[in-house]
Amino acid sequence: MEKKCVVWGTREAGRRLAHQAEKVGYSVVAYCSSTKDSQGKQINGRPVVSPEEAKRSCLEGESDYILLGVKNTSYRREIEEIIRRDFSPNIHVIDSDTIENEYLVYVRDHLRYQWNVEFTDQAEIWLENFMSEVDFWVKEVAAPKGPRHQAYRDKLRNTDFLGIDRTCSRLADGLNSHSVVMDIGCGLYSMYGNRLPNAETLQMIAVDPLAPFYNRINEKCAGVEFERTKFGMFEFAANFFEENFCDVILINNALDHCIDPYKSIIECLYILKVGGKIRLRHRRAEAVNTAYGGLHKWNIDYDGQDRFILWNDKNAVNVSTNLREVADITLVHGEETCSRENQMITIEVVKKRSFPLEDFFNMEDERHQLAFLVEGLMNWISRHEDGYLGYLESQLT
Repeated sequence: MEKKCVVWGTREAGRRLAHQAEKVGYSVVAYCSSTKDSQGKQINGRPVVSPEEAKRSCLEGESDYILLGVKNTSYRREIEEIIRRDFSPNIHVIDSDTIENEYLVYVRDHLRYQWNVEFTDQAEIWLENFMSEVDFWVKEVAAPKGPRHQAYRDKLRNTDFLGIDRTCSRLADGLNSHSVVMDIGCGLYSMYGNRLPNAETLQMIAVDPLAPFYNRINEKCAGVEFERTKFGMFEFAANFFEENFCDVILINNALDHCIDPYKSIIECLYILKVGGKIRLRHRRAEAVNTAYGGLHKWNIDYDGQDRFILWNDKNAVNVSTNLREVADITLVHGEETCSRENQMITIEVVKKRSFPLEDFFNMEDERHQLAFLVEGLMNWISRHEDGYLGYLESQLT
């Protein structure tokens, strides 16, 4: 039976919702907007109607569902109140999370597994968007008036390994004063101090490709002594650290920012000791949830058998299957019906044996990739000089 619906919302969130809804069996008959400038126009061949027209459509049986394609919480509540007050009690109102959950199941069941990442194309996207990440940390976190500034100051003072992220307690049980732990893709600061629950001190190394920016920001804003973050890139971890270097690698909501996340996992495995662990904790399919905005270009996800997969619109790989000869991988996730904001995935990758990188990569290609990135970064510097950094720093006062 056809599920006819009106999508309330004409911006990116509404259009994305319509696309997802049609993939899972809904038929979009119209978009709804309370903005008169939008009414009377068309989006992908569907009319944009007023709330009154949407109400008539529902009352006359032309549509059975209203899908809420609005991100702003207060505006969404206003819409829900209008529908509750003025529309038929028989109309079904569905939020974007419900549709997106259905869509993710649909995608999972229809993925074509192929991994042919065009490195230069993805690198150009990364070069175009990496400052959006710096921008977030400046405006949301480091700036004195930023909404997360107090948490930033508190976290910089943390010295305990479990002081912020208690979900690593089982991992901490296997660490000691000889352990080397790396937090890669840590952002402005690492959540993890170097003091274990038993009072022993381990070696904690914070690594991020944007470390030069973050160290500069912390110099200006930290107000306390802080551990400087080391520069390093997921995709080339073996160029920064030696084989069998560390005991644990922590990756939190960062793998989806990579140029090539599958290559990144392999590189991290290479520098991990045999028996060591990569521990990833990510929001499920964040690229879909953010409409592939900023650096969010990949989805960390799982298949129907809870195996670790990576995918976007062009590529997909079953990491658990592909790396089974060199690693044991376990994955834990929450309920698929809960809100998208709360759908977290925790993955543990245990290295089984050492391996040459040549088993997975053409090392000549890697040299070309590094050269391309260096050239791209030099071009970025030449375009921006110090102006953009100066603008960001002005936000910190």
